[in-house]
Amino acid sequence: MNEVEFGPFRFNCHTRQLKKRGQNIPLDPRQLALLVFFIDNPDRIISRDELQSVIWKDIFVSDNAISKSVANLRKLLGDDPKNARFIQTVPKQGYRFISTLQNTQSIEKDSKLTRRNKLSLFLLTSFAALTSIASMYFWSTQSIKHDLYGASFALTRQSGLKITPLSMLNDQGIIYLNKSSNTELWAKPKQESPYEIATPFEDIYELIEFTSNGDLVIRALHKGTCSWYKVEIKQKKMTIKETMELGCNGIVVHDSDYSKDIDELFVLAHPEKSIHSNRLYRMAFNAKSFIEITSQRLKGLELERLDLNPLEQKLLLVTHNSKGESEAHFF
Repeated sequence: MNEVEFGPFRFNCHTRQLKKRGQNIPLDPRQLALLVFFIDNPDRIISRDELQSVIWKDIFVSDNAISKSVANLRKLLGDDPKNARFIQTVPKQGYRFISTLQNTQSIEKDSKLTRRNKLSLFLLTSFAALTSIASMYFWSTQSIKHDLYGASFALTRQSGLKITPLSMLNDQGIIYLNKSSNTELWAKPKQESPYEIATPFEDIYELIEFTSNGDLVIRALHKGTCSWYKVEIKQKKMTIKETMELGCNGIVVHDSDYSKDIDELFVLAHPEKSIHSNRLYRMAFNAKSFIEITSQRLKGLELERLDLNPLEQKLLLVTHNSKGESEAHFF
């Protein structure tokens, strides 16, 4: 049975048992997963994002949680982070397993297995086979569930409020805003680590929608001017392609949506210094003035949210009446 030896430790790759000078060292599931991954990736810098993806998978964990798990494994191995023999910290990058690994062959005390040992081996092999079959069935059913109901994945461990998420083109992942001390634009592809996208804006208020040619419509602040912009994202960098002549300085915007078919925006807003009472507007990027949309049905109602349906044939408005009741209106 193949085993790996490092320092005073010997790890059995099949039974997942760790021994130190012949004594079993108990491992909890997280310690075992970390140790196996480090052994499988020796002398390579492993980032926290990679550990998040491989060890915790869809469960969101903080940097502190990952550091604590690695510290627990170090403590088990008797490793000193300041003078590491096994797990080295690489500042601002992650960790590296630096111990020399040696493949060994475990030696049985007896040259021949007794009948009792043969029976135990047979039962163990049978149990392993049944476990594999059960595991294959379980994961196959899980994949079916994911196909039916959709998969989930963690975004990022950076602190901040994640808002206005949008699906990337061709359903390759999502982009979203991360608001902390400032506003950052992030992308999270399905099979990759999240990354930040450089922008020319002082602030981004909302990600609205992609246009038919792949540009992104946003509302943002650029050189002190609030407006709506069409931007292009390439190689982790955002560039401005078109700016709406009508800016949003002097008004309070509550909601925006964009129609690909007519290349126009629908906006709920009210003047900055007026009493809160949203109005519904539509405008093109080259428009010289706002076009207010009115309806007798909306008289006396507070307009709160809007949305265009996927086919963009109807506009949904959520309103509140004087009794505080919410209503949905389709146009």
